[in-house]
Amino acid sequence: MKIKKAIGLTLLSAFLISGCANANVKTTSIKDSTKSDYVSSPTTSDVSSSETEIGSSTTDVSSSETEISSSTTDVSSSGTEISSSTTDVSSSGTEISSSTPIYTEPAESKYYKYSELPDGTLAIAVVPNTNLESLTIPRMYDGKMVTKIANNAFLRCSSLNSINIPESVTSIGNNAFKGCTSLTSIVIPNSVTSIGDNAFNGCSSLTSINIPNGVTSIGGSAFEGCSSLTRIVIPDSVTSIGGSAFKGCTSLTSIEIPNTVTSIGGSAFYGCSSLTSINIPNGVTSIGVSAFKNCTSLTSIVIPNTVTSIGGSAFYGCSSLTSINIPDSVTSIGSYAFEGCSSLTIYCECAEKDKPAGWNDNWTPSKDQVVWGHKSNP
Repeated sequence: MKIKKAIGLTLLSAFLISGCANANVKTTSIKDSTKSDYVSSPTTSDVSSSETEIGSSTTDVSSSETEISSSTTDVSSSGTEISSSTTDVSSSGTEISSSTPIYTEPAESKYYKYSELPDGTLAIAVVPNTNLESLTIPRMYDGKMVTKIANNAFLRCSSLNSINIPESVTSIGNNAFKGCTSLTSIVIPNSVTSIGDNAFNGCSSLTSINIPNGVTSIGGSAFEGCSSLTRIVIPDSVTSIGGSAFKGCTSLTSIEIPNTVTSIGGSAFYGCSSLTSINIPNGVTSIGVSAFKNCTSLTSIVIPNTVTSIGGSAFYGCSSLTSINIPDSVTSIGSYAFEGCSSLTIYCECAEKDKPAGWNDNWTPSKDQVVWGHKSNP
């Protein structure tokens, strides 16, 4: 009889110990469908016959009085990184503390779509037919950094008038903001190193833009058709200006090109009809085809002695241009380079017998408008 009683007590003890061991708390990540915020939610395992009580934040285990608590700070919808701390208890009763980062997305994140880049970071875009007026690009999504605004990301988002770009972004893709006709201003963070082709093409309401240090190239047609843009400063980090980069920027009155630029692409300033003067810096070796074509308000321009070639139609139709100095470093000039420059006097450093290849005597109405062997700027 005593043996049976002992066996019974042993089985009962094992059952109670097993029940307590299985009463655990685990945390799962769920997504709020309305705010797209990631938050922590406690789930519990069923505990039978052990009378163990599990609450939303505190679990009391009756036999061992072990307390497991979980506290999570609120997460705002501003995309701020917030830490939550969790205290766990090991089987020996020792507290183990861990800190887990929690990231939230902006409220409009349901409009975003992501694609993974080869380096494991993300490119971001918006779903088609998005009519939001203001957007904030998140720095991180699903634990991965957002480093690129994808090609065609905001293509023809005609209602978009402002956008916030985080410091995590390093490149702006081709056609990224093309046709965003309501966009009035944008701040490009210092982290950006490249601006793609047609990135801001047709942003006709854009009045100003700051190109940060770090950008090394401005893509072709990057700001073409930005007809409200009045002034732009290109930083020293830029080495090339792509073809048609500022074509049709009819309100642009001044532009500063740094000495680091080595090439000005074809049609780069084509049709910038309000541009009155421009200094081409030392370091530029070539002026592209139609680079300043139809800049009808341009009155003077200085070409440095580093330039070796001037493209065809480079200054075609610059009817207000009164003087230009061509250094003897220039060895070739394309067709129609000064066609239609009726007020122009050309000062050439070389002798007439050494005129550059492609020279056309019909560029000026009178031979008196060409001065050969001129060794200083007019």
